Amino acid sequence: MKKILYTTTAFVLCGGIVQTNAACIATPSCTAMGYTSTSSCTNGIKCPFGDYWYCPKDGECAEFPYTCFGRGYVEAAGIGADCNGKYVKCECYEGFEWQDGKGCIESSTECKIGAILYNDMTCSSSIYDHDIGVKTAIGIVFYTDGMGHGQAMALQSLGSHKWGEYGIDIPTLTNYDTDESASKDYDSCENTAKIIAAGDKSKNPAAWAAHEYKTAGTEAGDWCLPAAGIFTSYYNNKDAIVSGFTKAGGVQFSYLTWSSTEKTENTAWRGGGGGNGVGGDFKDYNREVRPVIEFPVEEHTAPACDSSYKYTCTNGSYVIGGSGTACDGKFQNCTCSSPYEWSNGNCVCAAKYTCSGEHEIGGEGSSCNGKYTSCQCESGYSWKASGPNCSYGCFDSYAAQC
Repeated sequence: MKKILYTTTAFVLCGGIVQTNAACIATPSCTAMGYTSTSSCTNGIKCPFGDYWYCPKDGECAEFPYTCFGRGYVEAAGIGADCNGKYVKCECYEGFEWQDGKGCIESSTECKIGAILYNDMTCSSSIYDHDIGVKTAIGIVFYTDGMGHGQAMALQSLGSHKWGEYGIDIPTLTNYDTDESASKDYDSCENTAKIIAAGDKSKNPAAWAAHEYKTAGTEAGDWCLPAAGIFTSYYNNKDAIVSGFTKAGGVQFSYLTWSSTEKTENTAWRGGGGGNGVGGDFKDYNREVRPVIEFPVEEHTAPACDSSYKYTCTNGSYVIGGSGTACDGKFQNCTCSSPYEWSNGNCVCAAKYTCSGEHEIGGEGSSCNGKYTSCQCESGYSWKASGPNCSYGCFDSYAAQC
């Protein structure tokens, strides 16, 4: 289209003639200027001198591809001339830079340690005003493997919880007996899946709290109890991570936080308190829980249960619960009420004494099939299951054992 630019600011009719700056000129012809359409159109321009429109042809503005709207763009701030509201180049917000053929691109989007992770699984080095209300910061990157994967810790604590039960080992977890070996464990979500499979939240509350956490853009099951190696990464990159929490407005990380890395049947690893940024603690202590999320998000399932885990231990005569660690809600053995004991898939009577012998005056505790597991004795006598000559019964208190 041939373009004619008028710089005057006022038009006054002068006897059928347009007067501009005290000079009279003929009213311009809209059709002569290229305004040939008698009806409006998309992206059309109306003639200032009549009811005609200019309707751009397809491809006419192909060299002007940018509307200068969207994330990273200063709204409608094009650089240079426009073609129907589109530009060759746009002005970008702080933190973004112009790249020909791509537009306004964030200057640093690498998910490196200390970066802010958003709910769309993208990262940035800071939070910009134009992102507020568009996407949500959910964590700070604590660890990367150098191959596009990593883990970010939540911006908030989930409070204090026990790791698990004192004296109960989770057989599917590797036990790391030194801080050096524990510092190399980064399997946060694999560990968490195994802990979840081993028992409900009453038995393993820390892992369950992490497992049930969710944010904008994430669901329960996406988050995990961090492995000990994540704390070692914090120990080695503290300044960058602290800066990330400050920029995102998150709660700074505390060392007294549980990991998903097991040490023994009595202890597990937590942050701080030793070399490599980790230390051991008793499982029944209350420590902070701060979940992590892997990026990209991957699904983790516990390994298939061994065939020996086949009892739910929720029904059956005299069954009162499972024995040991569960796998996918099942146990290898069940616990029975006294005087029964577990044998070959059932609770069977373990009592074998009638308590009607010499110096015996009755049974001790509950009975089954008319028998007891031990007997009461007359004064001066005590019950021995292996008395003199390897017999059982009520014997003189000073009698020798078998």
